[in-house]
Amino acid sequence: MNKYQEALGLIKIKAPINLIEELPRHPDKKYKNRKISKIKRIVVHTTDWKTTPLRIAEYDIKPNHISDSGCPAITYHEMIGVEGDIFQTLDYTEVSWHVGMWNPSSLGIALCYRCSNKKGEDVYAPKRALLHTLEVRCGQICLNLGLTPDKVVGHRELKGTGWTMFKGSKRLRKTCPGKKVDLDKVRRNVARFMQIVLGANGLYTGKVDGLFGPKSNKAFQLYLSQE
Repeated sequence: MNKYQEALGLIKIKAPINLIEELPRHPDKKYKNRKISKIKRIVVHTTDWKTTPLRIAEYDIKPNHISDSGCPAITYHEMIGVEGDIFQTLDYTEVSWHVGMWNPSSLGIALCYRCSNKKGEDVYAPKRALLHTLEVRCGQICLNLGLTPDKVVGHRELKGTGWTMFKGSKRLRKTCPGKKVDLDKVRRNVARFMQIVLGANGLYTGKVDGLFGPKSNKAFQLYLSQE
């Protein structure tokens, strides 16, 4: 057993709970479909609500802030609970309505925690268990879909839906997935997980430093070529 295999064995990895067939859907609407290869990024959201996939699905298919007549189904492909449980909620082939013009090429993951207080101020951070699950899960998805860690982004980081230009200045429209979520740190930890997996497969021999440079990318391409 090499050092990467030992490190991988120490990482707490939760298996996803598949709810895709169990959640309610709109009686008349359907999302458009896509090929998995069309997914170019993972977009991280917060529900700003300690809730469940069922309650989110029930909210989404009724008239809501996205659509006056309801969405075709739940808007997130996966959700992560407060304690770090993972739920698969929508097939990746469905183009859900979660991030505006970026929908066709985005996969949405929602963190089920409250980031704002009663005044609407974005002040709370998610539990470390939730973030750990997010980082590992994003690492798994990146390895499966051929995405690099920089393709993990927060809703607030996307132009046109997270932020816009107003009179020559960048204006933030959303803080999602919460100001207390350090997205750069999330990406570094996604990269660390990927480096460990690549090393455990005998493809990477460098440092586990979260810097996904030439050595990491070369190992990743070898990994993808073996799939």
